[in-house]
Amino acid sequence: MPVERAVSVIIPVHDSERSLRACLDSLCAQTLRDIEIICVDDGSGDSSRDIIGEYSARDSRISLICQRNSGAGAARNRGLQAACGKYVVFLDSDDVFEVAMLELMYRRLESASADSALCLADSFDDADGKICSGGWVMPKEILHGAEVFSPAHTEDFFRLVQGWPWDKMFRRELILRYGIEYPDLPNSQDLVFTLRALALSGRVCFVDRILVHRRVNRSDSISNSRADSPESPYAAVSMLSERLRDDGVYDIYRDSLGRWALNFLLWHLRTLDGKPQVLVYRLFREQWSESLGFDRIPPETIPENDLKEYRAVMGSTYNKYIMSKKMKNMLKKILPPSISAFNRENRRTADDIAALRSELSARLCAQEARLAELTEENQRLRDEIGRLTELVRKHGE
Repeated sequence: MPVERAVSVIIPVHDSERSLRACLDSLCAQTLRDIEIICVDDGSGDSSRDIIGEYSARDSRISLICQRNSGAGAARNRGLQAACGKYVVFLDSDDVFEVAMLELMYRRLESASADSALCLADSFDDADGKICSGGWVMPKEILHGAEVFSPAHTEDFFRLVQGWPWDKMFRRELILRYGIEYPDLPNSQDLVFTLRALALSGRVCFVDRILVHRRVNRSDSISNSRADSPESPYAAVSMLSERLRDDGVYDIYRDSLGRWALNFLLWHLRTLDGKPQVLVYRLFREQWSESLGFDRIPPETIPENDLKEYRAVMGSTYNKYIMSKKMKNMLKKILPPSISAFNRENRRTADDIAALRSELSARLCAQEARLAELTEENQRLRDEIGRLTELVRKHGE
């Protein structure tokens, strides 16, 4: 029977040869040593499988599972079936992680007796290497300074979290108890797993440090597949709602979930182009809005920008909607920055400074952990020398 580890790291891999080594290097160097790294090769056609084999030959904590190309969700499910960690974390093969990431999240979960943990992330552009702050991702003011909280008792919980899994750690027993899995969808399947697991967590803890460095603007990124399957985000939102109903917690999160779903699907519509955008616009007006009850959300509780955009979608033709968007984008380019834009830039600068501080702090933590290891090893050697010296002395007598 497999020995339980502290943390199981599950990584879906598909044609990741260019970035895989950096990912694995950052995981092999983790200060938390009691981990297993499960790489699930999802039918790669490049050298990804050979790279994993090379690393697993050097580090017994790394294992390889191979499957036919079935998507990231299926790969994560396969890795979860093989996992034996007390906690599980789902990471992406093209990202890089601070060496103290797993230890900081694991220690916080243990000390807080929590079911899930969140951390912060920044991103770097795969094309030009530019680093972008991720401070916008998590509006920490909702927590009012709390580092451990109950989702069911957190105001507007779904505005606090994002539906991706790579900046979160989950208690595996919670996942198994509720049978939480990634559904078979071409995209957006991760939000069903992630948001459901968080909503079912009794306690969630927050590590206020940037521990994940996301690689963005990859041409083969899963996020770029939304245009190929534009109905999947709606299917994922509907599936999440049904799962929470089955779990008996839907009414707890109904209002917050509705506002989040509205924001998410408006973003999905806004960031598409051409025929996929036309299709989503029609479906949004004719089916999605009624099915998800957007008209039943009290207007005064919806953020102003979302409310304006929702009314524009529901109250005009597609051509008018898209022309309005183009006009706004044009005005942004020719008009001086607004106060809100200036404030956002200030916030971005502050986030960059915080990111640097967090990175330096994490590196210091790693160095301190390494120093402790060396000190312990030095003491062990001193004790061994003392023991041998004593044996020599007795032998001489």
